[in-house]
Amino acid sequence: MLAGVAAAVGLAAVGFGAAALIDGVPAAPLVLMSGVLLSWILRSDVLQPGARWSGSHLLRVGVALLGAQLSVAAIVEYGIASIAWIALAIGAVFAVALVLGRRWSVPPALRVLIAAGIAVCGNSAIVAVAPLVRAERAHVAVAVAVITLSGTLAVIAYPLIGSLLGMSQVDYGLWTGIAIADTGQVLAAALAYGREATDAATVTKLTRNAFIGPLVIVIALAMSSTEGRRAEGVPLRLATAVPPFVVAFVVLAVLRSLGVIDDGFASLLAIAAGFIILVGLAGIGLSTRIGSLMSAGMWPLILGAVLVTSLSTTALFLVLFFR
Repeated sequence: MLAGVAAAVGLAAVGFGAAALIDGVPAAPLVLMSGVLLSWILRSDVLQPGARWSGSHLLRVGVALLGAQLSVAAIVEYGIASIAWIALAIGAVFAVALVLGRRWSVPPALRVLIAAGIAVCGNSAIVAVAPLVRAERAHVAVAVAVITLSGTLAVIAYPLIGSLLGMSQVDYGLWTGIAIADTGQVLAAALAYGREATDAATVTKLTRNAFIGPLVIVIALAMSSTEGRRAEGVPLRLATAVPPFVVAFVVLAVLRSLGVIDDGFASLLAIAAGFIILVGLAGIGLSTRIGSLMSAGMWPLILGAVLVTSLSTTALFLVLFFR
């Protein structure tokens, strides 16, 4: 455990230092890709427990601390602006996944897992939905591989596309928050673009993550109707619908709005949040296995690529023309 955490901290420190010393070097994508590369070079299981813990728990701590940089008004503004678009995007992703997945003979459970991961909140959605659709362990692994591959490419491509299109900070943040699957990948892409983009992307992504609750309920009801019985062993917990780190994010924003957190303390929390998020991204990179990405097979990867492209272009269209 400690070895993986130490490796993640080391990579984060290198990325943090490189971004501070060299103008134009974005720390988040650098750290994430360095972790993937190091994982491929070492091919060792020693770092995996600590890397996975960093990529999950520490990343959520960093996201929660970002709440101290925002006011409640900003959360309401970004959140309300994106709710209808998020709902539309989720519906579109599932419609395309079910139609094309059937045509390409992708197993039904795998179609739903890939759609849930891309549409809502990446690996968290996959894990939440898997018991509902009676997914095999191999299906979960393939869906996670699709999310990891698409998100890693997005971290590189999105900042370039945003710059080419001349997108504003807020528009870019809304786009990434709606279109990129995993929270860590959203942060990596947004941090590379700017502070205001990161704020908008964070709120939008956390709003999107909250859709996991309704999604689980809908899928459970659909499975109950299809199988003539209720899905067993998959109760919807409050922590699934509203994770604790989201609550912490909102609480810190409230304290900031009330003046309990002053400018000086908010600045310290911003530095801490930035570094902790880098450690989490390093953990994600270190726990990524390139071999597992390549073993997914052709059609699930193609389905994932089509869904990601559809979601990205739809979200971009909505942000550019309807905001």
